[in-house]
Amino acid sequence: MSDKVEKWGDSIDVAVELALKEMKLTRDEVDVEVLEQPSKGFLGLHKKLAKVRVTKKPEPVHVPEENKDLFTEKVRTAKRAEKTERKTTEEKTVINAFGNSTYVVPAPNNNAVSEEENEERISSSSTGTDERIQQRRHEKRERESARRSDSKNQNRSWDRNSEEMHTKFTVTADDKDTVPADDSYAVDFIRKIIKQMDIKAEVHGAMIDDVLYINLSGSEVGALIGKRGQTLDSVQYLASIVENKNSDKHVRVLVNAEHYREKREKTLQQLAHKVADKAVRSGRSQRLEPMNPYERKVIHSALQSDPRVSTRSEGIEPSRRVVIELKK
Repeated sequence: MSDKVEKWGDSIDVAVELALKEMKLTRDEVDVEVLEQPSKGFLGLHKKLAKVRVTKKPEPVHVPEENKDLFTEKVRTAKRAEKTERKTTEEKTVINAFGNSTYVVPAPNNNAVSEEENEERISSSSTGTDERIQQRRHEKRERESARRSDSKNQNRSWDRNSEEMHTKFTVTADDKDTVPADDSYAVDFIRKIIKQMDIKAEVHGAMIDDVLYINLSGSEVGALIGKRGQTLDSVQYLASIVENKNSDKHVRVLVNAEHYREKREKTLQQLAHKVADKAVRSGRSQRLEPMNPYERKVIHSALQSDPRVSTRSEGIEPSRRVVIELKK
């Protein structure tokens, strides 16, 4: 039987109970770590499950009453030995490469000198080596400068391409073949939602080919956007169902509010570049927060020309996320 189990559930308590049932343990015998909080979503959509990690607590060591003093002393002795060993490990002995002198470098602290300063200090006692040290330091600076310059030039080459909008969200005066659609089923449906929510906003629709663009404007439309656009996505999903239920052909419905979609896409592109830089600096893969399919597509598109990293998606909806990792 495993001492650690991860479970999903409609709530944290449900997930914990499922884990306890599998482990055949009680709540007092385990430690619970909440990995993901549950979310009810909007109108039952985009619902997120709770995820927990349940770990069995270590069993207490039973010590007979007559041996307690001996046991306590052994524990203290072990702790002292561990402390001494750690201190010994932190003190490293460095043999001078230019002589027989021995230098003891203490454990790192806030006042510790840099590696280059330490190298110069060690070598200063040996004659004829200063020029070689200075030459190596100069070559190191040149390599670092060249590497930063190459990286900066590479970033410029693909940043410009990634700044383009991935999708058109709003009808403008420059768009031709636009058909007014203020009386469409989707627009009427959204107006009813706004009225029920007692929100003051204007709703306008326009059709281009088989795409219905619906724009919301007003000082109170923030309530229809929600956290990271989740409410706006739900409204768009419902409006699409209503429109296509009453249409002979499939119509794609895009709902925007005060140009939120364009701003969100720009934010995602900037996030993609920032996390990619972090992956390069740390040398480790980076996992983004769960996103819907469109937002994941924006991340993939923003980094598809980045020569340093690659992207992939992992997980199951609605917790599917993008992973940014170094190219091999």
